[in-house]
Amino acid sequence: MSQPTIPLPAASQSSAIVNGHALEISSTSPLTKTYRNSVSLKPQDDTNVDPDELFTKYTIPEIKAAQQKIRNDADEKKQELRLMVGERYRDILQASASIISIAESTKTVLRAIDESKAAISRQQEPPILIVIVDFHLHALQQLAAHVKLLIDAPENLWRLIERKKYFSAAWLFLLVRVIHRALIRDNEREEGLWRRHGIDVMSEFPLVQRQWDSVSQFRPQIVHKTTLSLRDVEIPPEDACAALVTLHLLDSRPLTETFSVYLGQRTKTLAKALSQELNKQEPGTILGNGNAAPHSSSNSTSFAMASRTSIIQEVREIVRTALLIVTHTINSTRDIFEREDMGRSLMYNLLKCMQPDNTDSSFTTSALPPELCVTTPSVLAMLPSSVPLQLLPPDLKDYKPYVDLNSSSSMVSRVHLSTKLDEWLVASINKLEKPFQSWLEYLQSVKDVWNVRTLVWKWVSGSNMRAQEISLVLNAMDNLFRHRILGLWQASLQTAQDAFKERLGSALSSIADRSDDDWADFPVDYLFQPLPLPQHSQLGLGSKVNVFEKHYAALRKRLLRRTKLLDTVLGQLENCARAIQDDIAIVMSGGQADTR
Repeated sequence: MSQPTIPLPAASQSSAIVNGHALEISSTSPLTKTYRNSVSLKPQDDTNVDPDELFTKYTIPEIKAAQQKIRNDADEKKQELRLMVGERYRDILQASASIISIAESTKTVLRAIDESKAAISRQQEPPILIVIVDFHLHALQQLAAHVKLLIDAPENLWRLIERKKYFSAAWLFLLVRVIHRALIRDNEREEGLWRRHGIDVMSEFPLVQRQWDSVSQFRPQIVHKTTLSLRDVEIPPEDACAALVTLHLLDSRPLTETFSVYLGQRTKTLAKALSQELNKQEPGTILGNGNAAPHSSSNSTSFAMASRTSIIQEVREIVRTALLIVTHTINSTRDIFEREDMGRSLMYNLLKCMQPDNTDSSFTTSALPPELCVTTPSVLAMLPSSVPLQLLPPDLKDYKPYVDLNSSSSMVSRVHLSTKLDEWLVASINKLEKPFQSWLEYLQSVKDVWNVRTLVWKWVSGSNMRAQEISLVLNAMDNLFRHRILGLWQASLQTAQDAFKERLGSALSSIADRSDDDWADFPVDYLFQPLPLPQHSQLGLGSKVNVFEKHYAALRKRLLRRTKLLDTVLGQLENCARAIQDDIAIVMSGGQADTR
């Protein structure tokens, strides 16, 4: 069997005979390069190497080894080529199969479309559907919807009252009342819807009247709960407006009366806040008893400081609550009945939205907050079983309580509003005076009183009341704080006066009963009496500065001829004057002075 011949390019092709077989070798071919590397051939730079020269330089086994290596590499490349072609062939087969399947599916779809088109074209025009309306059945369905709303009304009213949605409850109550009246009027007229179909509602359905008797009992409950809701300390203006409209609709009260009801409930809220008492010690006992045992002085001081802090905090909270009621009532009233832009208050927008024939293009429901956007569909949607209620006639679905905007009962004039607010503010300030005086009695220092006064100014000045109203409140409060500060100073001066009289009398009696040994009571002897110097043991116990300061103070007393007896008499007056000067510094500096 002859050996395979490896063809080489003619440009650089040479031949060699190995064991009687022809071996064609090219000096520039890859096989030649691989051969050179395998046998470690290192020819010169000349690329045209003569094969005969190779056989002269290398042995026959080396040439055979290079030949075998070249053949093995060629076989490996052939195997790699076969594997690569086999893998790509399978992919090509799968792709061609998918293309054929898609083409067949497309042809099937096209045939189905053609068949459907032909079948549709062969059909005749559909016959006209004649709907026969059963008016008797329709009348019974409407009657069932009316009765169902009457039956479900008590439970739904209870649920709305518990959720404090009094405006929605009032709306539902008025809707049920309209439905009951519609049933009665239809039953009384021969041309009524149900009478035409031979249905006597009142005689055949006595449940209608019994249910209305149950629903009618909710009216005073809604009014009572709505009135009580106005006593909330921080009731939002939206909720207050809804409550006032509820009273206006259910009680048929003019808005001026409902406004008076609002102020009356706020007065009760203020009275309740002013009736609170501080659950602490009596005024004047906060600083503790001076006759306490020496070993318990530290505990007594700690308890007195904690009690003083608690008292101040409690006074601040109770004062803030009372002032908040006043400022919140004034601001809420103006938001409800009066705005800067004329006729655009919450009350006006709500009543305008309730008009069935609202033709004002400039008015939109977006002017109302979500809490006040109540309609009959929204009320019916809140009911658990509102599906049968869709059978109600359109006039009931679009029902809105009637309010005449042009009537004097549906408006509050600016003059009436300002007059009532001013009267209520003055009356409230008068009610504040006595409780405030009793609360300030618990503050036993001018610093504490002035701190509370600073907070009051911050709270009242930061409110949205008008400037004259803020000035009226602050002036009244300043009178109370001034009265308390003067009371503290008068008490301090009276205490100093009594102590001065007592100590002066004691000093005079001691001078009358003096002996020659009482040198400390005479200025001349006291001045020339040697003062003991600080001992070394005293310097080691505490700060050296404090020791020498005490020694310097004692020398000053000697120079001023302040004997012990004189110092006892004048010390109380000096302490009182120093305390009053510190208080005045606090008042004049806004409470930022250091009073230690």
